[in-house]
Amino acid sequence: MIIDCEAPVTPPSYEDETLRREMGNYIAEAGPDELFASYLWARECKIARAIHLRLSKHRDAVKAELDRVQPRLYGYGKTAPIWTPTRDDCVKAAINAHNKLYYEHKEAEAKEQEAWDIWTTLLDDSGQMKKLLTRYGRTAERGPFLLDTAVKHWHDLPEATERLEEILREYRDELHPIALRDTERIAFEKSAKSISMDRLHGMHHKEFELAVASLAERDGFQVRRDRGGAGDLGADVIALAPDQRRVVIQCKHVKNQRTKVGSPALQTLNGTARPVHQADVVAVVTNGSYSEPARDFARAQDIVLIDWVTMRDWATWGQPLSEVLGIGEPQRMADSLQGVS
Repeated sequence: MIIDCEAPVTPPSYEDETLRREMGNYIAEAGPDELFASYLWARECKIARAIHLRLSKHRDAVKAELDRVQPRLYGYGKTAPIWTPTRDDCVKAAINAHNKLYYEHKEAEAKEQEAWDIWTTLLDDSGQMKKLLTRYGRTAERGPFLLDTAVKHWHDLPEATERLEEILREYRDELHPIALRDTERIAFEKSAKSISMDRLHGMHHKEFELAVASLAERDGFQVRRDRGGAGDLGADVIALAPDQRRVVIQCKHVKNQRTKVGSPALQTLNGTARPVHQADVVAVVTNGSYSEPARDFARAQDIVLIDWVTMRDWATWGQPLSEVLGIGEPQRMADSLQGVS
């Protein structure tokens, strides 16, 4: 190769004589093919590096969103209140978003790793002129080249970015009505229509029956019986729903929230609710919880079980009884707040 000393680009004047001689030998051996192969290699390295950086940025963006959602899988993390009116709904939304983000991250991570491998493979060819001449020579296999795979991932990025934005958009859209419902329920809790769980836990079982009847009445049910007694045959509260379905409720007040109501109580109610009391809907209400046999029996006999968690949603935060029982159209909380000061 002949060097034009007046050209804009000339070899560096290395201080080390051995280095100058070695580089001079390389330059003397270089011909058009070597120069072209070296140029192609340098440009491929640049393109591969740019693609890897862009894929890394996308992978980090997905990971950031994944990390942001992660604490919400458990109710907004350590600094959040243990219970909020819509905590469970928020957790479900977070789980849905987390699952989608997880798979997006795995895919982004795999493509970023492949782009890294392509870039480092190209870097490893630095100075290996025979290898470069073989790769770019006329007789070389005409693809697919390493860079083809990296460029394919580059072309996939807009679609991956759109998927990420869609996941976040769906998550925001899902959280918006939940946030509104949360605000409404917190407002309801401050109203005279709300009954706290502390009050319910402290009641006598007769007061508890009256409270359940008053809550049903609050939600537009016509109460026909507001307490149990001798000969009630398991029906403590009987009410007509707004759609005129007859609802028979047995109340089980317990002293400890952890106390579990067993299946015998449900079996007694099941034997009388429909044949004797003409129930369309049968329910059991407790400020505690239920044993697994009781839950199994309720599922088999189509009995609605209202435990302390559901009781809190109904009594304290104002979820309408129709929703709790799974009957009628969902009611907006704002409707229940009419007239509340």
